[in-house]
Amino acid sequence: METNLWDFLGLADRETLLSGLIGWFLNPRGEHGLGDSFLNKIIRRSGIKIDHISEPKIEVEKKVRNGRRFDILLSDGEKSKIAFEVKCKTEGSAEQLINYQNIAPNIVIVRIGFGEWNWNYPELSEKQRKFFPLIRFKDIASILKETANKKSKFTDLISSVVAHLNKESDIFDHIYDYYITENRKQPPPFYNYTSGQRFINLLYWKWFIKRFEESKPNLRKGWKENSMRSGVWCISPHVEVLENECLNLNEFKLKLFGPFNAWIHLEINNKASLLGKENDIIGKIQLRITGEKVLNGLHNNFKSHEDLFKKRGFYVAKRKPGNSSYYNAVTKELSRQEMRYSPLFKILTNEFKEMVLIS
Repeated sequence: METNLWDFLGLADRETLLSGLIGWFLNPRGEHGLGDSFLNKIIRRSGIKIDHISEPKIEVEKKVRNGRRFDILLSDGEKSKIAFEVKCKTEGSAEQLINYQNIAPNIVIVRIGFGEWNWNYPELSEKQRKFFPLIRFKDIASILKETANKKSKFTDLISSVVAHLNKESDIFDHIYDYYITENRKQPPPFYNYTSGQRFINLLYWKWFIKRFEESKPNLRKGWKENSMRSGVWCISPHVEVLENECLNLNEFKLKLFGPFNAWIHLEINNKASLLGKENDIIGKIQLRITGEKVLNGLHNNFKSHEDLFKKRGFYVAKRKPGNSSYYNAVTKELSRQEMRYSPLFKILTNEFKEMVLIS
Protein backbone atom coordinates (compact mmCIF):
# COMPACT_ATOMS: atom_id res chain seq x y z
CA MET A 1 0.00 0.00 0.00
CA GLU A 2 1.29 3.43 -0.94
CA THR A 3 2.23 5.62 2.02
CA ASN A 4 2.61 9.36 2.50
CA LEU A 5 4.52 11.66 4.83
CA TRP A 6 1.79 11.61 7.49
CA ASP A 7 1.82 7.81 7.70
CA PHE A 8 5.42 8.06 8.87
CA LEU A 9 4.99 11.09 11.12
CA GLY A 10 1.89 9.57 12.73
CA LEU A 11 -0.03 12.81 12.42
CA ALA A 12 -3.04 11.59 14.39
CA ASP A 13 -0.88 9.69 16.87
CA ARG A 14 0.85 12.84 18.13
CA GLU A 15 -1.29 15.56 19.67
CA THR A 16 1.49 18.17 19.84
CA LEU A 17 2.23 17.82 16.12
CA LEU A 18 -1.47 18.02 15.29
CA SER A 19 -1.99 21.02 17.62
CA GLY A 20 0.89 22.86 15.99
CA LEU A 21 -0.44 22.21 12.51
CA ILE A 22 -4.00 23.32 13.37
CA GLY A 23 -2.60 26.36 15.22
CA TRP A 24 -0.70 27.34 12.06
CA PHE A 25 -3.85 27.07 9.94
CA LEU A 26 -5.73 29.21 12.49
CA ASN A 27 -3.13 31.99 12.29
CA PRO A 28 -4.32 34.54 9.69
CA ARG A 29 -0.72 35.63 9.11
CA GLY A 30 0.49 32.11 8.29
CA GLU A 31 2.16 31.40 4.96
CA HIS A 32 -0.54 28.85 4.18
CA GLY A 33 -2.56 31.39 2.19
CA LEU A 34 -5.82 30.76 4.07
CA GLY A 35 -5.91 34.25 5.55
CA ASP A 36 -8.55 34.44 8.28
CA SER A 37 -11.02 32.22 6.38
CA PHE A 38 -10.09 29.02 8.23
CA LEU A 39 -10.20 30.78 11.62
CA ASN A 40 -13.61 32.34 10.97
CA LYS A 41 -15.15 29.10 9.67
CA ILE A 42 -13.84 27.14 12.67
CA ILE A 43 -15.40 29.66 15.05
CA ARG A 44 -18.72 29.46 13.19
CA ARG A 45 -18.61 25.66 13.07
CA SER A 46 -18.15 25.54 16.85
CA GLY A 47 -21.32 27.61 17.33
CA ILE A 48 -19.55 30.17 19.51
CA LYS A 49 -21.04 33.66 19.56
CA ILE A 50 -18.02 35.90 19.76
CA ASP A 51 -17.31 39.49 18.75
CA HIS A 52 -15.04 40.24 15.82
CA ILE A 53 -11.42 39.48 16.64
CA SER A 54 -9.37 42.45 15.47
CA GLU A 55 -5.91 41.31 16.61
CA PRO A 56 -5.92 37.49 16.46
CA LYS A 57 -2.96 35.81 18.15
CA ILE A 58 -2.44 32.05 18.14
CA GLU A 59 -0.23 30.23 20.67
CA VAL A 60 0.30 26.47 20.97
CA GLU A 61 1.25 24.57 24.11
CA LYS A 62 0.46 27.74 26.06
CA LYS A 63 1.27 27.39 29.75
CA VAL A 64 -1.25 28.77 32.23
CA ARG A 65 -1.69 28.63 36.01
CA ASN A 66 -1.12 25.52 38.15
CA GLY A 67 1.21 23.95 35.58
CA ARG A 68 -1.63 23.53 33.10
CA ARG A 69 -1.37 24.32 29.42
CA PHE A 70 -3.75 24.83 26.53
CA ASP A 71 -3.06 22.93 23.31
CA ILE A 72 -4.04 26.01 21.28
CA LEU A 73 -4.95 29.45 22.64
CA LEU A 74 -6.63 32.14 20.53
CA SER A 75 -6.41 35.70 21.86
CA ASP A 76 -7.53 39.10 20.65
CA GLY A 77 -4.44 41.14 21.40
CA GLU A 78 -3.71 40.33 25.04
CA LYS A 79 -7.24 39.17 25.85
CA SER A 80 -7.66 35.38 25.68
CA LYS A 81 -10.82 34.22 23.90
CA ILE A 82 -10.84 30.52 22.95
CA ALA A 83 -8.79 27.51 24.05
CA PHE A 84 -8.76 24.41 21.84
CA GLU A 85 -8.25 21.04 23.55
CA VAL A 86 -6.99 18.49 21.01
CA LYS A 87 -7.52 14.74 21.52
CA CYS A 88 -6.77 12.12 18.89
CA LYS A 89 -5.73 8.62 20.00
CA THR A 90 -6.11 9.48 23.65
CA GLU A 91 -9.12 10.05 25.87
CA GLY A 92 -10.04 13.21 27.74
CA SER A 93 -12.48 13.67 30.59
CA ALA A 94 -15.07 16.08 31.88
CA GLU A 95 -12.83 16.76 34.89
CA GLN A 96 -10.03 18.00 32.65
CA LEU A 97 -12.34 20.39 30.79
CA ILE A 98 -13.87 21.73 34.00
CA ASN A 99 -10.39 22.30 35.47
CA TYR A 100 -9.48 24.36 32.42
CA GLN A 101 -12.68 26.35 32.82
CA ASN A 102 -11.91 27.03 36.49
CA ILE A 103 -8.42 28.24 35.62
CA ALA A 104 -9.69 30.61 32.92
CA PRO A 105 -13.45 31.21 33.42
CA ASN A 106 -13.63 33.86 30.66
CA ILE A 107 -12.25 31.55 27.96
CA VAL A 108 -14.45 29.28 25.83
CA ILE A 109 -13.10 25.72 25.71
CA VAL A 110 -13.55 23.99 22.33
CA ARG A 111 -12.81 20.28 21.91
CA ILE A 112 -11.12 18.92 18.78
CA GLY A 113 -11.24 15.15 18.18
CA PHE A 114 -12.44 12.30 15.99
CA GLY A 115 -15.75 12.12 17.86
CA GLU A 116 -17.45 12.27 21.24
CA TRP A 117 -15.66 9.04 22.12
CA ASN A 118 -12.41 11.01 22.51
CA TRP A 119 -13.98 12.05 25.82
CA ASN A 120 -15.13 9.53 28.41
CA TYR A 121 -18.85 9.44 27.60
CA PRO A 122 -20.15 8.35 31.03
CA GLU A 123 -18.43 11.38 32.59
CA LEU A 124 -19.43 14.02 30.04
CA SER A 125 -23.13 14.86 30.21
CA GLU A 126 -25.19 16.15 27.27
CA LYS A 127 -25.24 19.62 28.84
CA GLN A 128 -21.45 19.64 29.22
CA ARG A 129 -20.97 18.47 25.65
CA LYS A 130 -22.92 21.49 24.42
CA PHE A 131 -21.03 23.76 26.81
CA PHE A 132 -17.71 22.47 25.44
CA PRO A 133 -18.44 22.36 21.69
CA LEU A 134 -16.80 19.67 19.57
CA ILE A 135 -15.10 20.12 16.21
CA ARG A 136 -14.27 16.84 14.49
CA PHE A 137 -11.17 16.26 12.41
CA LYS A 138 -13.52 15.61 9.50
CA ASP A 139 -14.86 19.16 10.00
CA ILE A 140 -11.31 20.52 9.95
CA ALA A 141 -10.56 18.59 6.75
CA SER A 142 -13.75 19.92 5.15
CA ILE A 143 -12.99 23.55 6.12
CA LEU A 144 -9.39 23.26 4.92
CA LYS A 145 -10.63 22.01 1.57
CA GLU A 146 -13.13 24.90 1.34
CA THR A 147 -10.63 27.62 2.24
CA ALA A 148 -7.48 26.36 0.47
CA ASN A 149 -5.92 28.91 -1.88
CA LYS A 150 -4.96 27.19 -5.13
CA LYS A 151 -2.19 29.73 -5.68
CA SER A 152 -0.54 29.00 -2.32
CA LYS A 153 2.79 27.18 -2.31
CA PHE A 154 1.34 24.95 0.41
CA THR A 155 -1.60 23.64 -1.65
CA ASP A 156 -0.17 20.12 -1.91
CA LEU A 157 0.64 20.07 1.80
CA ILE A 158 -2.90 21.11 2.72
CA SER A 159 -4.39 18.55 0.33
CA SER A 160 -2.33 15.77 1.92
CA VAL A 161 -3.41 16.85 5.44
CA VAL A 162 -7.07 16.82 4.32
CA ALA A 163 -6.70 13.34 2.81
CA HIS A 164 -4.94 11.97 5.88
CA LEU A 165 -7.45 13.35 8.42
CA ASN A 166 -10.29 11.89 6.37
CA LYS A 167 -8.44 8.57 6.09
CA GLU A 168 -7.91 8.37 9.86
CA SER A 169 -11.54 9.30 10.52
CA ASP A 170 -12.81 6.72 8.02
CA ILE A 171 -10.73 4.00 9.70
CA PHE A 172 -12.43 4.62 13.07
CA ASP A 173 -15.86 4.76 11.41
CA HIS A 174 -15.10 1.47 9.63
CA ILE A 175 -14.01 -0.22 12.88
CA TYR A 176 -17.23 0.86 14.61
CA ASP A 177 -19.48 -0.06 11.69
CA TYR A 178 -17.89 -3.47 11.11
CA TYR A 179 -17.41 -4.68 14.68
CA ILE A 180 -20.08 -2.93 16.74
CA THR A 181 -23.11 -2.00 14.57
CA GLU A 182 -22.16 -4.57 11.87
CA ASN A 183 -23.51 -2.22 9.21
CA ARG A 184 -20.50 -3.01 7.02
CA LYS A 185 -19.83 -6.51 5.72
CA GLN A 186 -16.15 -6.07 4.86
CA PRO A 187 -13.54 -5.66 7.62
CA PRO A 188 -11.54 -2.43 7.67
CA PRO A 189 -8.38 -2.57 5.52
CA PHE A 190 -4.98 -3.18 7.06
CA TYR A 191 -3.48 0.00 8.45
CA ASN A 192 -0.24 0.04 10.42
CA TYR A 193 -0.95 1.96 13.61
CA THR A 194 1.92 2.41 16.04
CA SER A 195 1.38 4.26 19.31
CA GLY A 196 -2.40 4.41 18.79
CA GLN A 197 -3.02 0.66 18.59
CA ARG A 198 -3.57 0.08 22.30
CA PHE A 199 -6.00 3.01 22.44
CA ILE A 200 -7.97 1.60 19.50
CA ASN A 201 -8.26 -1.82 21.18
CA LEU A 202 -9.37 -0.19 24.44
CA LEU A 203 -11.90 1.90 22.54
CA TYR A 204 -13.31 -1.27 20.96
CA TRP A 205 -14.06 -2.74 24.40
CA LYS A 206 -15.73 0.50 25.54
CA TRP A 207 -17.95 0.41 22.47
CA PHE A 208 -18.68 -3.30 22.94
CA ILE A 209 -19.56 -2.95 26.65
CA LYS A 210 -21.81 0.04 25.98
CA ARG A 211 -23.88 -1.84 23.39
CA PHE A 212 -23.81 -5.09 25.40
CA GLU A 213 -25.10 -3.42 28.58
CA GLU A 214 -27.82 -1.64 26.63
CA SER A 215 -28.99 -4.85 24.95
CA LYS A 216 -29.73 -7.09 27.95
CA PRO A 217 -31.76 -5.84 30.93
CA ASN A 218 -30.76 -8.94 32.92
CA LEU A 219 -27.04 -8.60 32.16
CA ARG A 220 -24.76 -8.55 35.19
CA LYS A 221 -23.58 -4.94 35.41
CA GLY A 222 -20.03 -3.85 36.09
CA TRP A 223 -18.06 -4.96 33.03
CA LYS A 224 -14.62 -3.37 32.98
CA GLU A 225 -11.87 -2.80 30.46
CA ASN A 226 -8.17 -2.16 31.00
CA SER A 227 -4.73 -2.51 29.45
CA MET A 228 -1.84 -4.74 30.51
CA ARG A 229 1.44 -5.87 29.01
CA SER A 230 -0.19 -8.93 27.41
CA GLY A 231 -2.95 -6.97 25.74
CA VAL A 232 -6.14 -4.97 26.21
CA TRP A 233 -8.82 -6.81 28.11
CA CYS A 234 -12.44 -6.73 29.20
CA ILE A 235 -13.82 -8.71 32.14
CA SER A 236 -17.26 -9.61 33.41
CA PRO A 237 -18.30 -9.08 37.04
CA HIS A 238 -17.05 -11.86 39.34
CA VAL A 239 -19.52 -14.59 40.24
CA GLU A 240 -19.04 -15.88 43.78
CA VAL A 241 -19.92 -19.53 44.40
CA LEU A 242 -19.91 -20.38 48.10
CA GLU A 243 -19.05 -23.70 49.73
CA ASN A 244 -21.77 -26.30 49.14
CA GLU A 245 -23.08 -24.18 46.26
CA CYS A 246 -22.86 -25.06 42.57
CA LEU A 247 -22.46 -23.19 39.28
CA ASN A 248 -24.01 -25.01 36.33
CA LEU A 249 -22.58 -24.51 32.84
CA ASN A 250 -25.51 -26.16 31.14
CA GLU A 251 -24.21 -25.91 27.57
CA PHE A 252 -21.29 -28.10 28.64
CA LYS A 253 -23.30 -30.28 31.07
CA LEU A 254 -20.83 -29.24 33.75
CA LYS A 255 -21.39 -28.63 37.48
CA LEU A 256 -18.78 -26.63 39.39
CA PHE A 257 -18.83 -26.79 43.18
CA GLY A 258 -17.54 -23.94 45.37
CA PRO A 259 -16.04 -22.14 47.08
CA PHE A 260 -14.57 -20.05 44.22
CA ASN A 261 -14.90 -16.86 42.23
CA ALA A 262 -15.23 -16.99 38.44
CA TRP A 263 -15.33 -14.45 35.64
CA ILE A 264 -15.10 -14.16 31.86
CA HIS A 265 -11.88 -12.65 30.54
CA LEU A 266 -11.84 -11.23 26.98
CA GLU A 267 -8.62 -9.94 25.47
CA ILE A 268 -7.19 -8.47 22.28
CA ASN A 269 -3.59 -9.65 22.12
CA ASN A 270 -0.76 -7.17 22.46
CA LYS A 271 0.31 -5.88 19.01
CA ALA A 272 -2.82 -7.44 17.47
CA SER A 273 -4.90 -5.26 15.20
CA LEU A 274 -8.59 -4.90 14.51
CA LEU A 275 -7.53 -4.04 10.95
CA GLY A 276 -6.78 -6.72 8.39
CA LYS A 277 -7.88 -10.20 7.29
CA GLU A 278 -11.07 -11.31 9.01
CA ASN A 279 -9.86 -14.83 9.89
CA ASP A 280 -6.60 -13.79 11.59
CA ILE A 281 -6.51 -14.72 15.28
CA ILE A 282 -6.30 -11.54 17.36
CA GLY A 283 -7.80 -12.32 20.75
CA LYS A 284 -9.29 -14.83 23.15
CA ILE A 285 -12.08 -15.53 25.60
CA GLN A 286 -11.34 -17.40 28.84
CA LEU A 287 -13.20 -18.65 31.87
CA ARG A 288 -11.02 -17.74 34.84
CA ILE A 289 -11.44 -19.09 38.35
CA THR A 290 -9.81 -18.30 41.68
CA GLY A 291 -10.21 -20.43 44.82
CA GLU A 292 -7.14 -22.36 45.95
CA LYS A 293 -9.05 -25.08 47.82
CA VAL A 294 -10.92 -26.36 44.76
CA LEU A 295 -8.85 -25.48 41.68
CA ASN A 296 -7.19 -28.88 41.16
CA GLY A 297 -10.52 -30.66 41.57
CA LEU A 298 -12.17 -28.28 39.11
CA HIS A 299 -9.41 -29.00 36.61
CA ASN A 300 -10.24 -32.70 36.68
CA ASN A 301 -13.89 -31.82 36.17
CA PHE A 302 -13.09 -29.70 33.10
CA LYS A 303 -10.85 -32.42 31.63
CA SER A 304 -13.67 -34.95 31.91
CA HIS A 305 -15.83 -32.68 29.71
CA GLU A 306 -13.08 -31.79 27.25
CA ASP A 307 -14.86 -33.16 24.19
CA LEU A 308 -17.85 -30.88 24.71
CA PHE A 309 -15.58 -27.85 24.93
CA LYS A 310 -13.66 -28.87 21.80
CA LYS A 311 -16.89 -29.05 19.80
CA ARG A 312 -17.39 -25.34 20.52
CA GLY A 313 -13.81 -24.37 19.76
CA PHE A 314 -12.52 -24.23 23.36
CA TYR A 315 -9.52 -25.99 24.80
CA VAL A 316 -9.10 -26.97 28.43
CA ALA A 317 -5.94 -26.00 30.29
CA LYS A 318 -3.32 -28.75 29.89
CA ARG A 319 -1.91 -28.54 33.39
CA LYS A 320 -3.36 -28.44 36.87
CA PRO A 321 -3.31 -24.96 38.43
CA GLY A 322 -1.05 -26.04 41.29
CA ASN A 323 -0.28 -22.95 43.42
CA SER A 324 -1.48 -20.42 40.84
CA SER A 325 -3.57 -17.50 42.09
CA TYR A 326 -6.13 -18.13 39.34
CA TYR A 327 -6.89 -20.83 36.81
CA ASN A 328 -7.49 -20.29 33.07
CA ALA A 329 -9.99 -23.13 32.89
CA VAL A 330 -10.96 -22.97 29.21
CA THR A 331 -9.85 -20.75 26.33
CA LYS A 332 -11.17 -20.00 22.86
CA GLU A 333 -9.05 -18.03 20.40
CA LEU A 334 -10.94 -15.38 18.47
CA SER A 335 -10.57 -14.22 14.88
CA ARG A 336 -11.53 -10.74 13.73
CA GLN A 337 -14.79 -12.23 12.44
CA GLU A 338 -15.52 -13.66 15.91
CA MET A 339 -14.72 -10.30 17.51
CA ARG A 340 -17.75 -8.78 15.79
CA TYR A 341 -20.59 -7.96 18.15
CA SER A 342 -23.06 -10.72 17.18
CA PRO A 343 -20.67 -13.72 17.31
CA LEU A 344 -19.16 -12.54 20.60
CA PHE A 345 -22.59 -11.75 22.04
CA LYS A 346 -23.70 -15.28 21.13
CA ILE A 347 -20.72 -16.92 22.86
CA LEU A 348 -21.26 -14.91 26.03
CA THR A 349 -25.02 -15.40 26.24
CA ASN A 350 -25.08 -19.05 25.11
CA GLU A 351 -21.98 -20.83 26.39
CA PHE A 352 -21.65 -18.66 29.49
CA LYS A 353 -25.17 -17.38 30.12
CA GLU A 354 -25.00 -18.51 33.76
CA MET A 355 -21.94 -16.29 34.17
CA VAL A 356 -23.11 -13.13 32.44
CA LEU A 357 -26.88 -13.09 32.95
CA ILE A 358 -28.90 -12.82 36.14
CA SER A 359 -31.41 -15.69 36.23
